Amino acid sequence: MSSSHSQSINSAEVIQTGSGIKADRLKSRGLQDRFILMKTDDTDDTYDTTRQKLAGFEFYARLGQKLEVQEHEQTIIYDVTVTNGGLTYNNKTGIFTCATSGVYVFSWSALVTADHYVETILRSSKSDLGLTYSGGKGYPGSGSQTVVVNLHQGDNVQVKVGSFTPGSILYDIYTTFSGFRLQ
Repeated sequence: MSSSHSQSINSAEVIQTGSGIKADRLKSRGLQDRFILMKTDDTDDTYDTTRQKLAGFEFYARLGQKLEVQEHEQTIIYDVTVTNGGLTYNNKTGIFTCATSGVYVFSWSALVTADHYVETILRSSKSDLGLTYSGGKGYPGSGSQTVVVNLHQGDNVQVKVGSFTPGSILYDIYTTFSGFRLQ
């Protein structure tokens, strides 16, 4: 494949050419648009395109203040919502509700006070999806994780506390939860 065929969609300008688009002239349409490119002919750099509107099921939330970990299975409620496309994340309960079945990506992180540790668990209504450990001796310790999972409409996803040392405090801006629909 020539260099013009591998050029990034985000760096070029869109020019419609009948049934296709010139690859070297594609332009980003923003985060809400995705292009699927299919080569139409080996003799030039024309591609057929299908524009697929993403559903807008993305969110990013964090703690608004420090949170003292009090019990095993405690739900971490990320009360400051930065992004919430589709209103799928509830910052009162800490629960993401899947509006449309598909493949989703979730990431979460935690920073805990020095000489303490906290395990956090990403849990769906059906099973545990991932686990992370945050802790450090003599300094605050952080942990993060990213998972890619299949979800069905109505599934709930949240972050829970696993094991921890008493007195553990999660720092606000460093303790985050985010997710989006991949397909």
